[in-house]
Amino acid sequence: MVVRLADYVASPLAFGTHETYEALKDGKSCLRRYEGWQGVPEPFVASLFPEDMLETETEKDGITADYTRFERLCILTACRALAKVAVDASAVRTLFVLATTKGDIGTPLGHTATRIARWFDNDVQPLVVCNACISGLHALIEAKRMLEVGLYDHVVVIGADLQTPFIVSGFLSLKALSAEPCRPFDEDRTGLNLGDAAACIIMGRVETVSPDMWQAVRGVVHNDAFHISSPSKQAEGCFRALKRVTEGFVPSDIDFVNLHGTATMYNDEMEAVGMWRARLTEVPANSLKGYLGHTMGAAGIIETLISMEGADDGLLLGTRGYRTQGISRPLAVTNGHRPVRGRRFVKAISGFGGSNAAMLFEKGGRV
Repeated sequence: MVVRLADYVASPLAFGTHETYEALKDGKSCLRRYEGWQGVPEPFVASLFPEDMLETETEKDGITADYTRFERLCILTACRALAKVAVDASAVRTLFVLATTKGDIGTPLGHTATRIARWFDNDVQPLVVCNACISGLHALIEAKRMLEVGLYDHVVVIGADLQTPFIVSGFLSLKALSAEPCRPFDEDRTGLNLGDAAACIIMGRVETVSPDMWQAVRGVVHNDAFHISSPSKQAEGCFRALKRVTEGFVPSDIDFVNLHGTATMYNDEMEAVGMWRARLTEVPANSLKGYLGHTMGAAGIIETLISMEGADDGLLLGTRGYRTQGISRPLAVTNGHRPVRGRRFVKAISGFGGSNAAMLFEKGGRV
């Protein structure tokens, strides 16, 4: 069985997975309005690292300025995750996987991933997963597959993105950004907010799952190739991914679904249709974008980790910004924190190019 061994989250809100969860639990967010940011002509709301915050943290771990800001962020999360577990990062049976949508723009992603792995004296050729917004979760699925077939003993999965004028301008050109805090699934939603962040999960294979371990049970990627940027009206890829990962389970077996929930008109509607087609509309669901923004390549990993933290705490976080349902299919979206059993959940995510992914996680053995 493939399980999570250790992890770490770095965001403008907090450094540390549990610290980030506690901040979200307290209703905190670093989303704020930016005007004239780095020459971007239109105002937008985002969660960005304050000046020197990231540099101060990376200096604590001896990560020098010889590395780019993006590389330092990735190394930081992996370094602090590895410090929690007895895994030899330099071993030939340890693989590094980098999930990102943009990385260091202008630098080949393979080059960036290699520099990150080499910081840990790891000479194994790293894997890069660059599949739009599903990159982080897709990377976890790839890690699970490689561990299951015995290619590696441990996989260090890093998901990260830092916002740039190139990225912000691109989303502005699509009229996808909101000039106010996002409101996932709400009838008054006006668009998404972007976010800086990185996260690392160290995955390994074990013969026996202990009661406190989170197991990656099943992961699926489906691409419906509907459109380069617009989601399928029938939610074909989302539906097929959800249906596949929940096969053999009834809705009451699933404690909750953490959705992508970007607060754009089309994405939220598509996910509602996908959940409806998969007969999961009565399963409690939430989105974390109102706290951290859309963290792109990091989103699938951070949102998985926060969901695990919440499940361990017996709590499903509320969907910050959500008040009145504004989608065509009914969903059990949380508008406040609510208690959950916390034994099994699904993480779902979608992205440009018709990419969709879903993964089922379970705590301990089958119950």
